Formats: sequence, structure tokens, C-alpha cells
Amino acid sequence: MHGFSAVLDHGGARCMLKRHRDAPVDEATMRDLIDAHPQVLPINDIDEAWSGAVSLGTEIASGSGPMDVLLVNEAGRLVIVETKLFRNPEGRREALAQIIDYASHLKGLQYDELARRVAAKKPGLNIAEGSDGLIAAAAAGGHFEVEDVQSFRASVQARLDVGEFLLLIVGEGIKPALQVMAEYLEYGASMPFTLALVELQHFTSADGTSTLWVPQVLQRMLPDLTRVWVPEEPADPAVQRLAKAAKTASKQGVGSRITLGKADAVAKFEEDFRASSGKGLLDRLDGLLEAMSSEGF
Repeated sequence: MHGFSAVLDHGGARCMLKRHRDAPVDEATMRDLIDAHPQVLPINDIDEAWSGAVSLGTEIASGSGPMDVLLVNEAGRLVIVETKLFRNPEGRREALAQIIDYASHLKGLQYDELARRVAAKKPGLNIAEGSDGLIAAAAAGGHFEVEDVQSFRASVQARLDVGEFLLLIVGEGIKPALQVMAEYLEYGASMPFTLALVELQHFTSADGTSTLWVPQVLQRMLPDLTRVWVPEEPADPAVQRLAKAAKTASKQGVGSRITLGKADAVAKFEEDFRASSGKGLLDRLDGLLEAMSSEGF
């Protein structure tokens, strides 16, 4: 077993800790650590918009499998955590595939259904009839206060609608190959999620009585806003900001594909079509479509 040492100084008493990549730690241990102490996640170093996130619980149903940990902050932003040990190549691929699969199944989910799933994993939590199970679970998970319940629910729903989540793959011994895979990740690009790889370095004392967890952000991948779909003329301010950012990114030439509702899609098609084929061909195509429409097609 190879590793390096750290020194823990507690009140003048010093303890030598060694890090072993093959130390006897499992995914459930990391999952429960994050659930009990979500502050161990360096979220502020990734994106401060998700700061202050508290745990809603573990093994909450996503629609395609249970999420290791689900968190939320007072701004209504959701964090999905997948814990993995990277002792084999398959683990690297599975981690990426699973967490994006979870996010894709949460996208479009209704708030009340998510609250029901959260409450289902909190049998010991006394949730009064008619109260919000998601907010109750968040309050039980840490210091969490919602002044305007309706605004909070609307904020969570807006992010569920478009798939705007923070996805964290957390593990011990993350290999560089996983970072390369994240750089070339293409599927799921129609969702504005932020993906980050976090390593929880695990140190133990020689006698096994002391343990130290040290988080480190290995890589962060921001969403490609030029490949995001949002509803046409969205009413929610959060979605409006997303649409504005996506349009700006497209105008700056950041990407080549953007779909922002039917009107924008039609305008973009016409612009590209005229540039490549000329106005005459597009006019003839318009005439053909009108004729087909008049015949009931």
C-alpha cells in the first residue's frame, strides 16, 4: 500500500495520518459522511450559486435508480451526488453514466412528486398533513429557512423543468482517465447541468482510531448554454436568465446549435437556410408548405 502522510495537531497532541488509496473505505461510508456533513463538499470552489446546500437524504428515487445523496440550498438549487470507488475502469464509466441518467430522469419532474420521494425516505420525520415534505427534510438536514415557500417551490420547479443541477462525482482515488472522459462528455448536453469531480482523500492513523477526510476539486465542467432547450417565452425569472445567457452564448459564437423555443428555432433555420441556399429557394419552400397546409397536411 502506497500513500503519503499528514499530521493532525489537536490541542498540542500530534497524530501521524497516512493516506492509502487502497484503504478499506467503501461508497456507503462516503455517502453517509456527505449526508451527515454536506459541508465536506467544496461546493463554493465549484459554484457559489449552490452554496449552503443541505442534505435531503440518501437513496432517493430518481426514476432510473436511487441517488446516493440529494441536496438543496435555500435558492432552490439541487445537487446530485454519486459516490464511487475507482478501483476498476468500469467504475469510471458507470459513475458518469449513472449521474447523468439520474439528472435526465429528474428533468421535467413535478415538485410535488420530488417532495413525495424525499418524504418517502424519511419515515422518522414527522411531516404534518398538507406540509411540504421537501422543506421539512431540508430543515432536518441542517440550518435551512425558507421565507417564501411559493418562491422556493417555483425556483426548484424551474430547475427541474430545464435540468439545471450541480452533479458531483465524489470518490477516493479518482483516476486521470475519468477527467479526460468528462472533458469529452457529449450526451446530456441539452441540459444546463454543472459537473464536477471531487476527490475525498482518506487518511487514517496507524491504530485506526483517527480518520481525516480532505476534499479536493479535480475538475469542473460548466454547461454548454448553446445546446440548451428552454420553453419559449418562459415566465419564471430563473428560466428567463438561462434563456438570456444561452442567447448571448450563441451570438458570441461559443457553439453552433441552439434551440430556444419554436420562434427562435424557426428564425435560426431561416437564417442558416438563406445563407446557404438563397432567398428564392426558401420562398418556394414556404409556398410548398402553404399548399400542403391548405390541403390538410
